Amino acid sequence: MCAHVPFRSLRTRFRYYKRQLTRLAKVHAAQCKHTAAIPDFAAMQRWLERRVPSRGATIVHGDFKIDNLVFHPTECRVIAVLDWEMSTIGHPISDLANLAAAYYVPGTTNPRKTNAMMSGLAGIDLDGSGVPQEDELVAMYCEASGRRLSDEEWAFCRAFLFFKYSVITQGIAARQAQGSASSAHAKHATGMVPVVASVARSFMDAHGGLLTTAPTAMVLEPEETVSTAPLRSKL
Repeated sequence: MCAHVPFRSLRTRFRYYKRQLTRLAKVHAAQCKHTAAIPDFAAMQRWLERRVPSRGATIVHGDFKIDNLVFHPTECRVIAVLDWEMSTIGHPISDLANLAAAYYVPGTTNPRKTNAMMSGLAGIDLDGSGVPQEDELVAMYCEASGRRLSDEEWAFCRAFLFFKYSVITQGIAARQAQGSASSAHAKHATGMVPVVASVARSFMDAHGGLLTTAPTAMVLEPEETVSTAPLRSKL
């Protein structure tokens, strides 16, 4: 069954990233009343504000990732994209960055025995799996869309995504502190906030930013594994 969404129901937001940065700053400040602040939050916000891309707007899904794709049972193709409730008019590369986030989140071969909040592809051998490497994914997108993607624009989109994820994770920690978190993984949120933020900072550092390390995947403690529980945002 197909759902038809009229274009008029999508609010035109040409300030896609600027609007979200303003909103995230307000949310972060409110959450700091209940849990620790995100390390270097103000500096990361300034880095992002100085580098907002000027590329035109298009329809974006808002939560485009493998979890929200339905694959054909026998053919190598996607037959449906689920969960469009966060769709809007936004930056054309934002959905690609959302999909590519999996390359920076540790994966697991045993999702039933996990205790953390996110699961991805980092550390998994993709050779022969049919899953492209990140650079292959980007090349496929550019070829299909006819768009060119600069290193600076790609760094911004990924840095922003993990900046947003850090605020989402901080929100889970804040709800946990108040006793209102519903997720079984919420108890891990406080420790995950700086881990998620460090991924955003690593992209920034590689492009004149905050730290001295190259872009890298999350680093978890040896006893931590990751689950397939989706990370949701209503921002």
